[in-house]
Amino acid sequence: MTDVQAPYRFVPLSKWVYMPDWAHLISHDVPLKDGYSGALNYRLTNHSDLCVGGSVDQAGILRFARDGNNNLTIPGSSLKGMIRNVLEIASFGKFNAVDDQRFSYRDFSSSKNHYLAKVIGTNNVIAGWLKFNPSISQWQLRKCQFAKVSHKEIKQQLGVQIKNTTPAQEKYQQLPLATSLSSIISGPKGKQKNRWAEQLSAGQTTGKAQGHVVFTHNRIKGKGDAQDYEFSYFFYQPEAAPSYNDLEQQVQSLFANHGDEHVKYLQDHAHQELGIPVFALIKKDAPSQVDSLGFAKTPRVSYKNSIHDLINHLNPAHLDEAYFDMAELMFGTLRENGLGLKSRVFFSDASPSQKQPWDTILKLAAPTVLSSPKATFLGAYLEQKDAQKYATYDQDRALLAGWKRYPTRKEYTTHEPSNGNQSVQNRFELLPKGHDFEGKIVFHNLKAEELAALVWCLTLANSDIHNHSLGHAKPLGAGAIQIKIDPQTSTIKANNGSLLETIDIAKWVNRFAEHMNQRFEPNGKWEQSPQLKYLLALTDKDIENANEFAYLNLKDYQSIKNKTASMPDLEYNGQTLSREDIASSDVDKDEKTHSASLAFAQGRLSALFDSDNHFHQQQIEGKAHYQRRIEQRREKAQLTEEKQAITNADLPPYEKLLQITEWLIKSQAGFTATEKKEQTKVFREQIKALKTLELTPEQAQTLFANVTKIEFCSKETKKAATFLEKVK
Repeated sequence: MTDVQAPYRFVPLSKWVYMPDWAHLISHDVPLKDGYSGALNYRLTNHSDLCVGGSVDQAGILRFARDGNNNLTIPGSSLKGMIRNVLEIASFGKFNAVDDQRFSYRDFSSSKNHYLAKVIGTNNVIAGWLKFNPSISQWQLRKCQFAKVSHKEIKQQLGVQIKNTTPAQEKYQQLPLATSLSSIISGPKGKQKNRWAEQLSAGQTTGKAQGHVVFTHNRIKGKGDAQDYEFSYFFYQPEAAPSYNDLEQQVQSLFANHGDEHVKYLQDHAHQELGIPVFALIKKDAPSQVDSLGFAKTPRVSYKNSIHDLINHLNPAHLDEAYFDMAELMFGTLRENGLGLKSRVFFSDASPSQKQPWDTILKLAAPTVLSSPKATFLGAYLEQKDAQKYATYDQDRALLAGWKRYPTRKEYTTHEPSNGNQSVQNRFELLPKGHDFEGKIVFHNLKAEELAALVWCLTLANSDIHNHSLGHAKPLGAGAIQIKIDPQTSTIKANNGSLLETIDIAKWVNRFAEHMNQRFEPNGKWEQSPQLKYLLALTDKDIENANEFAYLNLKDYQSIKNKTASMPDLEYNGQTLSREDIASSDVDKDEKTHSASLAFAQGRLSALFDSDNHFHQQQIEGKAHYQRRIEQRREKAQLTEEKQAITNADLPPYEKLLQITEWLIKSQAGFTATEKKEQTKVFREQIKALKTLELTPEQAQTLFANVTKIEFCSKETKKAATFLEKVK
């Protein structure tokens, strides 16, 4: 599949969403027994040019943010948002900071494509007037006839100059929809057998059809002369009664699929009697059903799924208000009925470490373009695994590409517009790399695991090679920064009153990693997940050594669509990073994957539980399953400790062998296939040791009783039993 190049990449989404087991205990006011409060002092250094935007001046230049004393500053809110995004990814949080948009499309690239073959080809096009009937609270569509009308005809007969390139609402301002006109309707003409409105005149004229001129937006020029696109439509002979009722969904899509100005104009200037002129696609195999509505004869049509639909198909936990991730618990979240949470982490503004003549140090970036395709760009914003089965928003199992991240880069570069359009260029101030800022992060009543998460995210795993991305112009390499915590001046105080004099950064970083590895399934594979690998790869400035992050030219987009191209996987440290999700979840039902947390619907969070919600019911089942697994893990950990104690104990050979067999009897029920193989090898060694012992009949009898209870290695136990049978 051909690759799509872009100055960004996506950290893949996971079907697992982590809700900490202590979520129901979180409060700003009630101290946690094992909570911590304190302050982390840090130094921030920019390793590429930096622009943290403040205000735009009269010349249209975005100036670096300043405080009340005109000193440079990095707002705490910018830093908080940056760290929160890292935490959402690293802690497998909710993907919910996205608007619920339902996109639309119209595609003339090929006569065999889905739009022309399956949308236009399976429907008939009619014209009509759309109006809301308040007496029955429904939108209704009244059919009418339509013909084309040339702009030359409008100019000659009415003296109004209409141009194809003019937006529809501006055309209506020249010739309002309320204007009543009369026309002679021609017979079918040309290859397409179009009818034309001719001999236009104002008002009613005997022998002529009475109607209204209806405008559309600019038609993109294809084959043929430009004059071939200079036409609009004439709607006439509306039927006496509505032909279609109850069109709420189609009308919502109509308004969502078209420009705000166009929609608002028609809403505010609808024909008093008839309403809003539209084209409708009517299903050929079900003539009573309206497929979709548009303002053009080949209208934009909505995809089946919105962004939130696809998120819910992956895992409803992402959008469910009864589900809380670690970022929400730490940084706050809104909920109704007093169940929202205040932030327990507070970022001060960061100030320069030294006073300098900033006006002479700051540099004005050359005019550049900062652009990005919309989420309708399927080759980038949806996971594409097969060019022959190109994923679209029509497919329930389509996967969103994930968290959009700009890779940290070594240098800032400018970007010229490919079409030479100067109006789309941006101008802004840049702070050259190599400057230090200082700030403070105050935290209150954090669990140890939350504090560990904060330290991990700030320092990006205590690494010297990974950088955050901050501020403006990140697509062009600006904003690579590192944060270093000062362990000597930072303070951490436990809620029990004890004070940690120095902060061991590595210890806290490792604690978060250990916690996530324990909670991640499969156990211990958190660092091997594509989510972590992509996050850390995109924060390493060397990522650009093996990957292309250039902007596409505008002319490339159609080629990409035709070739069903997709975003390439990242190359990092000599490997191609897979995007295949390795996380498993606690509940798998109805071919959906879900998460489970002991805190779900517990305590104060029970007010958010909905017994009629299928996902909520699954969470309750998942809690029971998860609780059993916790108990099994606890038992297994205890047995492992016992085994280690036996191994390390200085015991007589018979006593050690006796305890090992007793341990095997207790542990064997929880052995995995791999552990059975390992323990079989261990037992073989014990049989060898057994044959060297001088046993009393009583000792042999005791060991015989134990050996016959060991079930996972029947061949070996039979050998041991045979030997002991002879001794006793």
